[in-house]
Amino acid sequence: MKKLLSTDHFSVDGTLIEAWASMKSVKPKDGSGEPPAEGGGRNAEADFLGHKRSNDTHASTSDPDARLHRKGKGKETKLCFMGHGLVENRHGLLVDACLTLADGYAERVAALHMIEPRADRPQAITLGADKAYDAEDFVNELRSMRVTPHVAQNMSGRSSAIDGRTTRHSGYVLSQRIRKRIEEAFGWIKVVAGQHKTRFRGRDRVGWAFTFAPLPTIWCDCQSSWRRPADGQGSRLCQAFAGRWRIVEMDVWDNGFLDLVEEAHLTFKGPADGEIAFGALKGFLDVRYGTRDGSACAEFSWEGHDDNDPACGRGWVVFGTAGRMVGHFYIHNADDSGFVCERA
Repeated sequence: MKKLLSTDHFSVDGTLIEAWASMKSVKPKDGSGEPPAEGGGRNAEADFLGHKRSNDTHASTSDPDARLHRKGKGKETKLCFMGHGLVENRHGLLVDACLTLADGYAERVAALHMIEPRADRPQAITLGADKAYDAEDFVNELRSMRVTPHVAQNMSGRSSAIDGRTTRHSGYVLSQRIRKRIEEAFGWIKVVAGQHKTRFRGRDRVGWAFTFAPLPTIWCDCQSSWRRPADGQGSRLCQAFAGRWRIVEMDVWDNGFLDLVEEAHLTFKGPADGEIAFGALKGFLDVRYGTRDGSACAEFSWEGHDDNDPACGRGWVVFGTAGRMVGHFYIHNADDSGFVCERA
C-alpha cells in the first residue's frame, strides 16, 4: 500500500454528516419552549416560522452533540456533524479522517491536526484545499510547519491570504486540479458506507463510524472494477467520449428544469477536460478515462457554480445502448442523480 502513496503532496476537505435527529428535537436549552400540542402523539406538529434558533440557545434533545449548520447562503439548516478527510495526491487515497462538531472553524482546525504529523520532515510538503481554507491564520500556521499552502483564493469582496508567490508555480495549478479527487472518497463514504445520514448518536459513535468507513473505501479503490487504460488505449477512449452530449433525462430533476439556463449538456474536451451544465448549475471537469466492468468509462470531478453559489462534486459515465451514455452525478453535500445522454 505504501508504494501507492505520496508523502509530499496532500489535499484536505470537509463534508457534512447529517445527524440522526429531526429538527423537531431542537429545543431551548433553558427549557422555555412551548409544550407539545395535545393529542399529537410523540410526533406532534410543530411550527418553526418566526422562531430564531442558534447553537448558543438551542440543542437537540435526541443528539445534544449535533449542531445546527448549513452549507451556504440560501441553503437549509440541518443538524449535522462535520467529517474531514486527508488524501495523498498520487492516487487520491485517504490517509487520515476525523469527525468534529459542525462550526465555521472545524475544517481548518482539523486540517492542521491531520497534516501536522506529516510535516515533521526536512523537505517541505504541499496541502491543497478549497476557498473555505483561505484564512490568514490558517495559511500562516501551515507555513510555520513548512507546509506550502496550495489553497484556492477567495476573492469575494476580500483579499486572499494566498498571493503570487504561491500561485505562480505550476505545482499550485496541479494541486488545485487534483484536490477535487477527495470528493470521490466522500462519495464512497456517504453512498457505499451509508454515512450520508448517520445511524448513530453522539460524537464518539458517529466519529467511529465515519473514521472506520474509509478503510473498505481505500481497499475498494485499490481493487475496484475501474481499470486504467493500457498503453495506446487511453487516446482511443478519449476520442470515443470526445464532443458534446445532450443530457436528456435525470432521475431527480424533470426535463423542464434541465434546460433552464442553457441546453443541458456534458462535453468532453482533450485528454482530461470537460464541462457539464443543466438547470442553474455549470461546472468544469477533471476527467480520467478507463474501463469499468469491461465497458469504456469516464470518471470525473467537477467544480463550478449552482445558482451562483460555489459548488463541486464528482460523477461517472459509461456507454449504454442505442448510442446513449448513462451515468451518475453527485453534488458535494447536496443531491445526486442518474442521467442519460445522447450525442448532440
